[in-house]
Amino acid sequence: MKKVLCLLTAAIAISTAMTSLAAASEPTGGGSPVDCLIPGSDDRCERWAHRYTEGEGDAPFGKHNQHRAEMGAISPTGDRAFIVGSVVDGSRICPGNPPTLCMDMQTVAYDAVTGNILWVKQQSPPWENAHSLPRTVVVSADGSTVFTVSTVFVGSGSARDTLRDLHIVAYDAATGARRWVRTYDGPARMQEDAFAAAVSPIDDRLFVAAASTSTTLPVSTYGYSPLHMTRGTTAAGLEVDVDFALLSFEGASGELMDERRYGGATFRVDGETRASWDVPVDIEVSPDGQRIVVSGLSDGRQAYATGSPHSTAVAWDASDEEPGTGWDLAWVREVAGIPLGLGVFPRQAMAVFAGAYGDGGTESNPYAVLGLDLHTGEPRWEKRYALGGLGGQLEHPRGLLADAERGMVALPGISRYPTSSTGTMGVLALRASDGGTAWTKRLRDPMSNATIIFNYDVDGMPLGAIDARSGHVQVTSTRGGHLATFSLDGATGAQRWAALFEKPLRSGSYFEESGGDWPVAMGAAGGTVVVFGNSYIPRRQTCSFGPAFTFCPRDDFLTVAYEV
Repeated sequence: MKKVLCLLTAAIAISTAMTSLAAASEPTGGGSPVDCLIPGSDDRCERWAHRYTEGEGDAPFGKHNQHRAEMGAISPTGDRAFIVGSVVDGSRICPGNPPTLCMDMQTVAYDAVTGNILWVKQQSPPWENAHSLPRTVVVSADGSTVFTVSTVFVGSGSARDTLRDLHIVAYDAATGARRWVRTYDGPARMQEDAFAAAVSPIDDRLFVAAASTSTTLPVSTYGYSPLHMTRGTTAAGLEVDVDFALLSFEGASGELMDERRYGGATFRVDGETRASWDVPVDIEVSPDGQRIVVSGLSDGRQAYATGSPHSTAVAWDASDEEPGTGWDLAWVREVAGIPLGLGVFPRQAMAVFAGAYGDGGTESNPYAVLGLDLHTGEPRWEKRYALGGLGGQLEHPRGLLADAERGMVALPGISRYPTSSTGTMGVLALRASDGGTAWTKRLRDPMSNATIIFNYDVDGMPLGAIDARSGHVQVTSTRGGHLATFSLDGATGAQRWAALFEKPLRSGSYFEESGGDWPVAMGAAGGTVVVFGNSYIPRRQTCSFGPAFTFCPRDDFLTVAYEV
């Protein structure tokens, strides 16, 4: 699962003994650093590492541009890696107060074994003077096509500032040749925002789970807004209701094959009819391509009654009446809490999703995982676990990792002390069949070989991935401004290796040191694990102002690969 990190707010000092990487204008594979293989501290060399930026003419620090990675993916065979983010388009000015340079979507493809760049593509929005905000990237089952999904919007102050559309681009994974481009605007012609996508393993159909405007009914007043989705308003000042939208695109042509919606039920409050505000955050497709499960957040009747957000899981089956195209609603399940991840386990006939849930009004916020019958949606088990092991700790699961082959669920996260910004970091592994605990692991700091003491204000929450071939669990996080990556044995949780990435120099008009690296996504396949993220360059902090505000070109795309 793909979702929100705590960003670094200040420059952090790093070691002066660093290895120079390739020049920004000639990006190549980074190679292995010279100071790895320190037992107990940094015992795994990077297979390669790369920071990507590019020129932008007369912009501040002219040899560099502002890049902000949003998501990354590795092909199922582990041979290619793709990082997707936003980049400044210096030729366009977008509305705002003040106006800003517009942002495009950019995709960089790497050879996952060597780190060599295969291709780079920049895609402008279909609207004039609009921003493109990348949301996710997924790769077809055979690795031949990469699909990127972004949300297009215009800055505040524009007549279109309450409008958003989906923008989907398919590329040839080997060459970067653009295969097709599609824009989706829902039936209400207002707000559409993508949050997750998946590809059918059978026929490469692309499924997008989006939040889509449905009606202009008022919504409940609880007001929880997950991720980037904001509440728009109509011309009459009414809050805009949004629903789950399941969109199905033909993989080869991009044709919209089917569209299904789920919006919960309307309900009455003080004599007024209100709508449920439903935002999907994750999507999974069964291996046979016949069932789709979407999980998300519902701000509706139960949320209004309890004063807390609720999760909703919705399943669709391939339609018998519309074979090959249509989908029929199979079941819906609503439970308390905020959804963070989803997994489908056909062998156990389970759909498992996890979230952050309150625990009886106490300060504890345990990992909460619910197992649903894949066919009926009925709950089969529920697990609440305080990974920190101490009463009153605030648990923050980061998402759910699913190993369908071995029937295991892994949840990386942190356990924060209630009266402090610090805590511990670890992984909880459960059996998908019954929710039983397989193992737990508190991560060890590669700099001290002691249990990590997590600084909530500076460090980043952990991200994870499972290598399907070996079943090993990979976890990465920002630690003191550096990337700390761990490999855990999938069967026992034993730490296999730890690696610390802290060598970010680039040659150019002057040397630039990274003030911090942080991940946004992680992928593992074919014995390769890739961390996707950003490098923050503090010497680029100062920006000039002209007819439009120029984004400070502070960040570069960062991609680091290891052998599992």
